[in-house]
Amino acid sequence: MYHYVTKNRVRSLAIILIAFVLLLFLWVMDFPCLWKTVFNFPCPACGMTRGMLALFNLDFAAAFHYNILVIPLFLLGLYGFFLIINDLIRGKNVFEQFLLKFFAKYYILIIGLLLVSWVLNIYKGI
Repeated sequence: MYHYVTKNRVRSLAIILIAFVLLLFLWVMDFPCLWKTVFNFPCPACGMTRGMLALFNLDFAAAFHYNILVIPLFLLGLYGFFLIINDLIRGKNVFEQFLLKFFAKYYILIIGLLLVSWVLNIYKGI
């Protein structure tokens, strides 16, 4: 039961890949944090750009220092990216089911990690 790759799936895959590259480019351009600009203290995601750049340079300690969520979010995003590609090729909907189950099961852990990250960012002054 193979699902053949159709023009619509190829077009969808191309749009997702282009959007991914554009978002990556905008992210690496290091735009200032809107939250920090308005409220004058860091958000839970402050330090992510510097952390990802450190992660790409394989400096895991620096990545973890900039934001404790960098490594788990990178791994989760990478897994999700491959699920999306798999869904497009096979014509299934595994990614959406994965997201729904993941957030339903771990929402307290996710909120807790965001709060810990936020407190650490404020403490470190990132």
